[in-house]
Amino acid sequence: MGVRFQKRVQVFPGVRLNFSRSGVSATLGMQGANVTVGKDGVHANLGLPGSGVSWREKIVSFPPGAVDPQSPARWPEGQGSNTPADSLPEIASAPLEQIASAGLAELRRLIFEAGAQRRGLKASLGEQRHLLKKAEVELAQARQWWRKIFLGPKIPLLEERVERFQTDVRELEQALSASAIDLDLDLEPAVLDAFVALARAFEDLRTSSRIWDITRQRDDGRPDSQDLQRRPVHFSFADSALLKCQMRAMMFGNANGSDMHLYPMFVLMRAQGDDFALIDPRDIVISYEAVSFVEDQPVPSDSRVVGEGWEKVTKTGERDRRFGRNRTLPTVLYGALSVYSRAGLNERWLVSNASFAERFARAWAAYQRVLPPLEGQGYFGNGAEL
Repeated sequence: MGVRFQKRVQVFPGVRLNFSRSGVSATLGMQGANVTVGKDGVHANLGLPGSGVSWREKIVSFPPGAVDPQSPARWPEGQGSNTPADSLPEIASAPLEQIASAGLAELRRLIFEAGAQRRGLKASLGEQRHLLKKAEVELAQARQWWRKIFLGPKIPLLEERVERFQTDVRELEQALSASAIDLDLDLEPAVLDAFVALARAFEDLRTSSRIWDITRQRDDGRPDSQDLQRRPVHFSFADSALLKCQMRAMMFGNANGSDMHLYPMFVLMRAQGDDFALIDPRDIVISYEAVSFVEDQPVPSDSRVVGEGWEKVTKTGERDRRFGRNRTLPTVLYGALSVYSRAGLNERWLVSNASFAERFARAWAAYQRVLPPLEGQGYFGNGAEL
């Protein structure tokens, strides 16, 4: 006989996200009685609907935390000689706990708890499905006519056990589908329109013939295959079983770190394990630069050849005549997208379709312009580049 499965399932509140000058705030709970989490702390809110009577009190304060500004890494200028790829400076973000935005800490906690619960439910569901399958096999064998002589009296008990396991599996499946954070995005019409335009630009961007993650790059030298290390990645729209949102996230593949998932009100970066960071989009700059890249691989179909270069060059960028078989290589126009923040976010991609990359960066800048500025600065200090 099996033991009936029982597990306590936490029901997570709906989360309503709002932009404000002090950051992204998250309202948890039902209308009239809820908790608002913002950059400056946690407030309890109580009101009587229709009466005009309300009460608000701060229950938790967040200490101020300042992070020294970090200058974004730039594309190299000038020419250079060949450099082993492993010796090039790495292009990577700071640890997740450093780049996370404090105002989204409570939402992060809820997502972490929901993720832990889902992992437990999945493990239990797999175990119960295995027990159900085993019980169904035993019941089918007992119903075979030559075994009914000996096992006939046990068939009702076996049927009862199968029904119990079926109930457990059904309840676990329902709990798994319910163990998610329901995100309600409170977007002004102008913000919504700008984000839709951003999503359309991303739709084009992700169709580029080739997209590379720049994992290493020399600080000085020409932008070619000898002075950087690049790895092919994909951009796509991504759904999350954990976060229920009206809009799909824009996913930027990251070869040497956490993939970047762009939602309307936050950016999620998740590590290989359970750790992740939530970042206010107003803390992020996305800049574009047209790059003339000396290409030693096949030229992508959506790129434009703008000149020629040499496989081996001198420090002044001229042909290195020490090499008799110094090949002529095409110079291709690519688009570079740099994503960074003052807290340490630092990622860079190379896109074969330069016009798509530029269009996305402009759409991002337009999206930022319609967001309410953060207190104490413009949208991003010096503003988005474009």
